Amino acid sequence: MQPDYSQPVADYPRYQGKNSPTRTAYLDGAESCTYEELDERSNRVANALISLGCQPGDRVVYLGVNSGPYVEVFFGACKAKTVYTGINWRLTPVELDYIFNDAAAKVVFCDPQFLKMLEGMRASIPSLEQVISVDLAGFTRWRDQHSTADPALEHRADDAIVQFYTSGTTGKPKGVVITNQAMEASRRSEDRYGNWFLQGSRDEVTINAMPNFHIAGLEWLLIGLFRSAKVVLMAAPDPAAFLDLIETEKATHLFAVPVVLAMMLEEQKKTPRDLSSLKVFHYGASPAAPAVLREAIKLMGCGFSQYYGMTEVNGIAVVLSPDDHDLANPERLKSCGKAAPGMLIKICDPDGNELAPNMPGEIWVKTDSLMKEYWNNPQATAEVCVNGWYKSGDGGYLDEDGFLYMSDRIKDMVISGGENIYPTEVENALYEHPSIAEVAVVGVADEKWGEAVKAVAVLKPGLHAGEEELIEFLRERLAGYKIPRIYNFVSELPRTASGKIQKYKLR
Repeated sequence: MQPDYSQPVADYPRYQGKNSPTRTAYLDGAESCTYEELDERSNRVANALISLGCQPGDRVVYLGVNSGPYVEVFFGACKAKTVYTGINWRLTPVELDYIFNDAAAKVVFCDPQFLKMLEGMRASIPSLEQVISVDLAGFTRWRDQHSTADPALEHRADDAIVQFYTSGTTGKPKGVVITNQAMEASRRSEDRYGNWFLQGSRDEVTINAMPNFHIAGLEWLLIGLFRSAKVVLMAAPDPAAFLDLIETEKATHLFAVPVVLAMMLEEQKKTPRDLSSLKVFHYGASPAAPAVLREAIKLMGCGFSQYYGMTEVNGIAVVLSPDDHDLANPERLKSCGKAAPGMLIKICDPDGNELAPNMPGEIWVKTDSLMKEYWNNPQATAEVCVNGWYKSGDGGYLDEDGFLYMSDRIKDMVISGGENIYPTEVENALYEHPSIAEVAVVGVADEKWGEAVKAVAVLKPGLHAGEEELIEFLRERLAGYKIPRIYNFVSELPRTASGKIQKYKLR
């Protein structure tokens, strides 16, 4: 049972609260919440935000891990017509400061462990009026001071409801603005995947472990709640906990990145669990090694589906269905899949001309789920949105059957453990070290994380810097997952005749 596609995201708990009132909406450890309770609690949050003076379009930030309060804040923000802004809590204060100010954050919901850091930043965020701790007892007291009456604000298809930040090649994060219309297009597309996807039956249970500041994390939550599933929340994708929850909660669907899948396989071999309830293991955010997929298909006994997409198209653009995870066709396992229903994919040369099958170029996507804009950045928006097409910056090719295969990226982005890392940002931080004359950052193959971050540096004459020194230097400047763990020191960097660094040689 699911809402009508044309209904705004704010209507998800309204609809399910009336039609599946006693069914569990989410489970957060020992805390559970029915759909009727989620509807009422999100009304309280919405009324609280309105009482704080929040106006439609104001950015409401969430800085914390997956939890019950996160779900309630998200829908409360939707009902108040504010814009939910999920921010990566792994970022440093320097990185967060830029995002808070770019979003003009008015209200921040914050896990207790980040309160001290945030309080130290308040003086540099003039727009910030309220910080609300989301420790369960305190959050509940704050929430329950307000009415359960639905604010009943009018929602439009082009209303912004979500803003996520994705770093650009300049190193400055960009706010991707997603609307109700984009969400509607995604729900319509998913409903045409096939009978292997969530169908809205009473026994469906999903596990939501992807972080709420990623489009994949939020969309996986919404997919489950739209279809009246029971959503089991995890603060972090721990492999052992994943397997335990499949067994104890009889999970039918989950989403994870390939590095977590690989770790789950090792854990399952050591301590087998009953995984018979699992129908489909959904994965994405980075490629999965064919060897890992072959082992997973044999060991886990469920279907597998892969997704390729990006925040700018509200998540999924390409799907490799369970039927295409065929061990008799190993070449197909290297593919990302075919364009999702309602999506158009083409490969273009640098001039925007469409290329023939098997010719590599840049991946372009056309979809009704395209972002509205990059917040406060019309130039960057115009650079990637051309006549309804989104220029992904990723490289790949389509075969004769329409299956997409990734090749070298047009952009030099590194994907490590499902996290996007932009070399320019890391290089800029390394250039602050007094011993660095030149530096280039690339991604190199890594068996565990998919890619690892590698820095190749030229030191200034007479100066020295070792790996450990540079790692410690970067800890205050970058989130831990962005810091290179591999360093090469060279006398010069390879360059083209025009002076551009030849990063393919460094890889």
